[in-house]
Amino acid sequence: MTSPADRSCVRCARTFLALLQLRTMTLLRMTSSPPEHGTITAWSLLDNVGRITLDSGEVLRFGGSGCVGFTPAQEHSVYVVAAEPHPLGGRRAKLVNLTGAPTEDPVAAGLRRAEHAHREAAEWRRKQAALQMVLQALPGPVEAAKELGLTNALELTLLEKARSHEAAVRRGVKKLDLGFVDFEWCFDTWSEEPRDPCFFTIGGADGDDLGIYVHPATTGAQGPFPVVYYFHEQDPAYRVVAPSLRAFLGMTAPKEFPKSPVVEVPAAVVAAIGALNGPSSTDSVSEERRLCREFMWTPGDAGVGPAKHLLAHLRILGWDLQSKSLEFKLNAMGFLEV
Repeated sequence: MTSPADRSCVRCARTFLALLQLRTMTLLRMTSSPPEHGTITAWSLLDNVGRITLDSGEVLRFGGSGCVGFTPAQEHSVYVVAAEPHPLGGRRAKLVNLTGAPTEDPVAAGLRRAEHAHREAAEWRRKQAALQMVLQALPGPVEAAKELGLTNALELTLLEKARSHEAAVRRGVKKLDLGFVDFEWCFDTWSEEPRDPCFFTIGGADGDDLGIYVHPATTGAQGPFPVVYYFHEQDPAYRVVAPSLRAFLGMTAPKEFPKSPVVEVPAAVVAAIGALNGPSSTDSVSEERRLCREFMWTPGDAGVGPAKHLLAHLRILGWDLQSKSLEFKLNAMGFLEV
Protein backbone atom coordinates (compact mmCIF):
# COMPACT_ATOMS: atom_id res chain seq x y z
CA MET A 1 0.00 0.00 0.00
CA THR A 2 1.49 3.33 -1.06
CA SER A 3 1.83 6.22 1.37
CA PRO A 4 0.60 9.78 0.68
CA ALA A 5 4.24 10.84 0.18
CA ASP A 6 4.76 8.11 -2.43
CA ARG A 7 1.57 9.09 -4.26
CA SER A 8 2.73 12.71 -4.26
CA CYS A 9 6.05 11.64 -5.78
CA VAL A 10 4.23 9.73 -8.51
CA ARG A 11 2.09 12.76 -9.33
CA CYS A 12 5.18 14.98 -9.52
CA ALA A 13 6.90 12.49 -11.83
CA ARG A 14 3.88 12.38 -14.14
CA THR A 15 3.74 16.17 -14.24
CA PHE A 16 7.42 16.37 -15.13
CA LEU A 17 6.98 13.83 -17.93
CA ALA A 18 3.96 15.66 -19.35
CA LEU A 19 5.79 18.99 -19.36
CA LEU A 20 8.87 17.42 -20.91
CA GLN A 21 6.84 15.77 -23.67
CA LEU A 22 4.98 19.02 -24.40
CA ARG A 23 8.23 20.95 -24.52
CA THR A 24 9.85 18.38 -26.81
CA MET A 25 6.91 18.41 -29.22
CA THR A 26 6.96 22.20 -29.31
CA LEU A 27 10.69 22.20 -29.95
CA LEU A 28 10.31 19.72 -32.81
CA ARG A 29 7.73 21.95 -34.43
CA MET A 30 9.90 25.03 -34.00
CA THR A 31 13.12 23.46 -35.35
CA SER A 32 11.63 22.17 -38.59
CA SER A 33 13.20 25.13 -40.45
CA PRO A 34 16.96 25.80 -40.77
CA PRO A 35 18.72 28.34 -38.49
CA GLU A 36 18.32 31.98 -39.51
CA HIS A 37 21.17 34.48 -39.21
CA GLY A 38 20.61 37.92 -37.75
CA THR A 39 21.90 40.70 -35.52
CA ILE A 40 20.72 41.85 -32.11
CA THR A 41 19.51 45.38 -32.82
CA ALA A 42 17.87 46.10 -29.46
CA TRP A 43 18.57 44.76 -25.97
CA SER A 44 17.30 45.75 -22.52
CA LEU A 45 19.45 44.37 -19.72
CA LEU A 46 16.87 45.47 -17.16
CA ASP A 47 13.93 43.68 -18.81
CA ASN A 48 16.06 40.83 -20.24
CA VAL A 49 14.34 41.16 -23.63
CA GLY A 50 15.35 42.47 -27.04
CA ARG A 51 14.95 42.27 -30.82
CA ILE A 52 16.86 40.42 -33.52
CA THR A 53 16.83 41.67 -37.11
CA LEU A 54 17.26 38.75 -39.50
CA ASP A 55 19.21 39.03 -42.74
CA SER A 56 15.82 38.85 -44.46
CA GLY A 57 14.77 42.04 -42.71
CA GLU A 58 12.25 40.36 -40.39
CA VAL A 59 12.41 41.52 -36.77
CA LEU A 60 11.92 38.92 -34.00
CA ARG A 61 11.46 39.53 -30.32
CA PHE A 62 13.53 37.33 -27.95
CA GLY A 63 14.28 36.87 -24.27
CA GLY A 64 17.54 36.22 -22.48
CA SER A 65 16.32 32.80 -21.30
CA GLY A 66 16.41 31.58 -24.91
CA CYS A 67 20.08 32.50 -25.43
CA VAL A 68 22.34 29.47 -25.21
CA GLY A 69 26.08 29.74 -24.62
CA PHE A 70 26.43 33.52 -24.58
CA THR A 71 25.30 36.73 -22.89
CA PRO A 72 23.23 38.86 -25.27
CA ALA A 73 24.37 42.36 -26.20
CA GLN A 74 23.50 44.80 -28.95
CA GLU A 75 25.21 44.23 -32.34
CA HIS A 76 25.90 40.55 -31.59
CA SER A 77 25.77 38.35 -34.68
CA VAL A 78 23.53 35.40 -33.80
CA TYR A 79 21.50 32.53 -35.20
CA VAL A 80 17.85 31.91 -34.47
CA VAL A 81 17.68 28.15 -34.09
CA ALA A 82 14.00 27.98 -33.17
CA ALA A 83 11.13 30.45 -33.39
CA GLU A 84 7.42 30.46 -32.62
CA PRO A 85 4.45 32.78 -33.14
CA HIS A 86 4.31 35.77 -30.83
CA PRO A 87 0.98 36.51 -29.06
CA LEU A 88 1.18 40.13 -30.25
CA GLY A 89 1.86 39.17 -33.84
CA GLY A 90 4.88 38.15 -35.84
CA ARG A 91 7.40 35.69 -34.47
CA ARG A 92 9.68 35.50 -31.47
CA ALA A 93 13.01 33.69 -31.26
CA LYS A 94 12.83 30.81 -28.84
CA LEU A 95 16.40 29.47 -29.11
CA VAL A 96 19.36 31.63 -30.06
CA ASN A 97 23.07 30.80 -30.28
CA LEU A 98 26.24 32.01 -31.96
CA THR A 99 26.85 29.07 -34.31
CA GLY A 100 23.54 27.90 -35.72
CA ALA A 101 24.26 24.39 -34.46
CA PRO A 102 21.33 22.37 -33.05
CA THR A 103 20.74 23.51 -29.49
CA GLU A 104 18.90 21.80 -26.68
CA ASP A 105 16.04 23.80 -25.26
CA PRO A 106 17.23 25.05 -21.82
CA VAL A 107 13.77 24.60 -20.31
CA ALA A 108 13.41 21.05 -21.66
CA ALA A 109 16.94 20.27 -20.48
CA GLY A 110 16.09 21.59 -17.04
CA LEU A 111 12.95 19.48 -16.89
CA ARG A 112 14.91 16.44 -18.00
CA ARG A 113 17.55 16.99 -15.33
CA ALA A 114 14.89 17.56 -12.70
CA GLU A 115 13.11 14.36 -13.71
CA HIS A 116 16.38 12.42 -13.55
CA ALA A 117 17.19 13.86 -10.12
CA HIS A 118 13.65 13.08 -8.94
CA ARG A 119 13.94 9.46 -10.05
CA GLU A 120 17.36 9.07 -8.43
CA ALA A 121 16.11 10.57 -5.15
CA ALA A 122 13.06 8.28 -5.14
CA GLU A 123 15.26 5.24 -5.78
CA TRP A 124 17.66 6.29 -3.01
CA ARG A 125 14.76 6.68 -0.55
CA ARG A 126 13.40 3.28 -1.52
CA LYS A 127 16.77 1.60 -0.96
CA GLN A 128 17.31 3.39 2.34
CA ALA A 129 13.87 2.39 3.61
CA ALA A 130 14.48 -1.24 2.65
CA LEU A 131 17.95 -1.18 4.23
CA GLN A 132 16.70 0.33 7.48
CA MET A 133 14.00 -2.34 7.76
CA VAL A 134 16.64 -5.04 7.43
CA LEU A 135 19.04 -3.36 9.86
CA GLN A 136 16.32 -2.89 12.47
CA ALA A 137 15.60 -6.60 12.33
CA LEU A 138 19.22 -7.51 13.16
CA PRO A 139 20.04 -8.35 16.80
CA GLY A 140 21.59 -5.50 18.77
CA PRO A 141 24.81 -5.63 20.81
CA VAL A 142 23.09 -7.02 23.92
CA GLU A 143 21.47 -9.94 22.13
CA ALA A 144 24.65 -10.56 20.13
CA ALA A 145 26.73 -10.59 23.33
CA LYS A 146 24.30 -13.02 24.96
CA GLU A 147 24.40 -15.32 21.93
CA LEU A 148 28.21 -15.28 22.05
CA GLY A 149 28.31 -15.77 25.83
CA LEU A 150 30.03 -12.40 26.31
CA THR A 151 27.55 -10.70 28.64
CA ASN A 152 30.33 -9.74 31.05
CA ALA A 153 32.16 -7.87 28.28
CA LEU A 154 29.33 -5.36 28.06
CA GLU A 155 28.61 -5.42 31.82
CA LEU A 156 24.91 -5.85 31.16
CA THR A 157 23.85 -6.23 34.81
CA LEU A 158 25.50 -2.97 35.78
CA LEU A 159 24.08 -1.17 32.76
CA GLU A 160 20.56 -2.31 33.58
CA LYS A 161 20.99 -0.95 37.09
CA ALA A 162 22.31 2.32 35.63
CA ARG A 163 19.19 2.64 33.51
CA SER A 164 17.05 2.60 36.65
CA HIS A 165 18.97 5.67 37.87
CA GLU A 166 19.15 7.36 34.48
CA ALA A 167 18.21 10.84 35.72
CA ALA A 168 20.98 10.89 38.32
CA VAL A 169 23.57 9.62 35.84
CA ARG A 170 22.53 12.20 33.25
CA ARG A 171 22.94 15.02 35.76
CA GLY A 172 26.37 13.71 36.67
CA VAL A 173 27.48 13.41 33.05
CA LYS A 174 26.64 17.06 32.42
CA LYS A 175 28.92 18.05 35.30
CA LEU A 176 31.89 16.26 33.77
CA ASP A 177 34.19 18.33 31.58
CA LEU A 178 33.11 16.60 28.36
CA GLY A 179 31.10 19.26 26.59
CA PHE A 180 27.75 17.47 26.69
CA VAL A 181 24.82 19.86 26.55
CA ASP A 182 22.52 16.88 26.77
CA PHE A 183 23.03 13.17 27.28
CA GLU A 184 20.82 10.22 26.42
CA TRP A 185 21.27 6.53 26.99
CA CYS A 186 21.40 4.73 23.66
CA PHE A 187 22.80 1.36 24.58
CA ASP A 188 21.94 -1.76 22.56
CA THR A 189 22.35 0.21 19.33
CA TRP A 190 25.08 -0.50 16.83
CA SER A 191 26.87 2.59 15.57
CA GLU A 192 26.79 3.25 11.83
CA GLU A 193 29.76 5.62 12.07
CA PRO A 194 33.31 4.64 11.01
CA ARG A 195 34.55 4.16 14.54
CA ASP A 196 36.63 1.61 16.37
CA PRO A 197 34.59 -1.65 16.46
CA CYS A 198 35.87 -2.14 20.03
CA PHE A 199 33.91 0.95 21.11
CA PHE A 200 30.34 0.09 22.22
CA THR A 201 28.20 3.18 22.72
CA ILE A 202 26.18 3.49 25.91
CA GLY A 203 24.99 7.07 25.45
CA GLY A 204 25.71 10.45 23.96
CA ALA A 205 24.39 13.48 22.11
CA ASP A 206 25.15 15.58 19.02
CA GLY A 207 27.64 13.16 17.52
CA ASP A 208 29.67 12.76 20.73
CA ASP A 209 29.45 9.44 22.54
CA LEU A 210 30.42 7.59 25.68
CA GLY A 211 31.10 3.91 25.32
CA ILE A 212 32.53 0.80 26.89
CA TYR A 213 35.87 -0.07 25.35
CA VAL A 214 36.27 -3.82 24.83
CA HIS A 215 39.62 -4.57 23.21
CA PRO A 216 40.33 -8.25 23.84
CA ALA A 217 44.10 -7.94 23.37
CA THR A 218 44.40 -5.36 26.16
CA THR A 219 41.33 -5.62 28.41
CA GLY A 220 41.01 -9.40 28.35
CA ALA A 221 37.70 -11.23 28.64
CA GLN A 222 36.92 -10.18 32.22
CA GLY A 223 37.84 -6.50 32.21
CA PRO A 224 37.59 -4.06 33.77
CA PHE A 225 36.51 -2.29 30.63
CA PRO A 226 37.17 1.46 30.58
CA VAL A 227 34.59 4.06 29.66
CA VAL A 228 35.83 6.09 26.73
CA TYR A 229 34.65 9.43 25.36
CA TYR A 230 34.47 10.04 21.61
CA PHE A 231 34.38 13.69 20.51
CA HIS A 232 33.83 14.14 16.78
CA GLU A 233 35.50 17.58 16.57
CA GLN A 234 38.56 16.94 18.69
CA ASP A 235 41.98 15.41 18.25
CA PRO A 236 42.53 13.09 20.01
CA ALA A 237 39.06 11.81 19.20
CA TYR A 238 39.12 9.15 21.94
CA ARG A 239 40.07 9.56 25.57
CA VAL A 240 39.52 7.51 28.71
CA VAL A 241 36.96 8.96 31.13
CA ALA A 242 36.96 6.22 33.77
CA PRO A 243 38.87 2.96 34.25
CA SER A 244 35.62 0.98 34.44
CA LEU A 245 31.87 1.35 34.11
CA ARG A 246 31.47 1.03 37.88
CA ALA A 247 33.98 3.83 38.44
CA PHE A 248 32.18 5.98 35.84
CA LEU A 249 28.84 5.49 37.57
CA GLY A 250 30.48 6.31 40.90
CA MET A 251 31.71 9.58 39.39
CA THR A 252 28.33 10.57 37.98
CA ALA A 253 25.88 9.19 40.56
CA PRO A 254 27.83 8.59 43.80
CA LYS A 255 24.71 8.21 45.96
CA GLU A 256 23.30 5.44 43.83
CA PHE A 257 26.71 3.88 43.01
CA PRO A 258 29.23 4.14 45.84
CA LYS A 259 32.68 4.76 44.47
CA SER A 260 34.64 1.64 43.69
CA PRO A 261 38.32 1.22 44.56
CA VAL A 262 40.64 3.15 42.27
CA VAL A 263 41.75 1.02 39.33
CA GLU A 264 44.48 2.11 36.99
CA VAL A 265 43.81 1.88 33.27
CA PRO A 266 46.40 -0.55 31.85
CA ALA A 267 49.02 1.16 29.72
CA ALA A 268 48.23 -1.28 26.91
CA VAL A 269 44.62 -0.02 26.81
CA VAL A 270 45.78 3.61 26.66
CA ALA A 271 48.18 2.72 23.86
CA ALA A 272 45.47 0.87 21.90
CA ILE A 273 43.19 3.91 22.09
CA GLY A 274 46.00 6.36 21.39
CA ALA A 275 46.96 4.45 18.24
CA LEU A 276 43.73 5.70 16.62
CA ASN A 277 44.14 9.38 17.36
CA GLY A 278 45.53 10.53 14.02
CA PRO A 279 45.76 9.30 10.44
CA SER A 280 49.55 9.57 10.09
CA SER A 281 50.90 8.22 13.35
CA THR A 282 54.25 6.48 12.94
CA ASP A 283 54.04 4.58 16.22
CA SER A 284 54.66 0.87 16.07
CA VAL A 285 51.23 -0.72 16.42
CA SER A 286 49.66 -4.11 15.89
CA GLU A 287 48.17 -5.09 12.53
CA GLU A 288 44.69 -4.84 14.01
CA ARG A 289 45.32 -1.29 15.23
CA ARG A 290 46.90 -0.28 11.92
CA LEU A 291 43.90 -1.56 9.94
CA CYS A 292 41.47 0.06 12.36
CA ARG A 293 43.23 3.42 12.06
CA GLU A 294 43.25 3.15 8.26
CA PHE A 295 39.51 2.38 8.24
CA MET A 296 38.64 5.28 10.56
CA TRP A 297 40.71 7.90 8.76
CA THR A 298 39.89 7.00 5.16
CA PRO A 299 36.92 9.14 4.13
CA GLY A 300 33.78 8.07 2.28
CA ASP A 301 33.50 4.99 0.12
CA ALA A 302 37.30 4.75 -0.05
CA GLY A 303 37.16 3.43 3.52
CA VAL A 304 35.28 0.30 2.46
CA GLY A 305 38.44 -1.54 1.38
CA PRO A 306 40.24 -0.97 4.70
CA ALA A 307 37.03 -1.89 6.57
CA LYS A 308 36.80 -5.25 4.78
CA HIS A 309 40.47 -5.95 5.47
CA LEU A 310 39.90 -5.13 9.14
CA LEU A 311 36.82 -7.37 9.26
CA ALA A 312 38.76 -10.30 7.83
CA HIS A 313 41.49 -9.74 10.43
CA LEU A 314 39.00 -9.56 13.33
CA ARG A 315 37.48 -12.86 12.22
CA ILE A 316 40.92 -14.47 12.16
CA LEU A 317 41.55 -13.17 15.69
CA GLY A 318 38.20 -14.61 16.79
CA TRP A 319 36.89 -11.24 18.02
CA ASP A 320 33.27 -12.12 17.34
CA LEU A 321 31.52 -9.19 19.03
CA GLN A 322 33.83 -6.65 17.39
CA SER A 323 33.32 -8.38 14.03
CA LYS A 324 29.55 -8.00 14.39
CA SER A 325 30.01 -4.31 15.18
CA LEU A 326 32.02 -3.77 11.99
CA GLU A 327 29.65 -5.92 9.93
CA PHE A 328 26.79 -3.64 10.95
CA LYS A 329 28.73 -0.55 9.86
CA LEU A 330 29.39 -2.07 6.45
CA ASN A 331 25.78 -3.22 6.13
CA ALA A 332 24.58 0.29 6.96
CA MET A 333 26.83 1.66 4.22
CA GLY A 334 25.35 -0.85 1.78
CA PHE A 335 28.59 -2.73 1.18
CA LEU A 336 27.70 -6.14 2.65
CA GLU A 337 24.82 -8.50 2.12
CA VAL A 338 22.43 -8.01 5.03
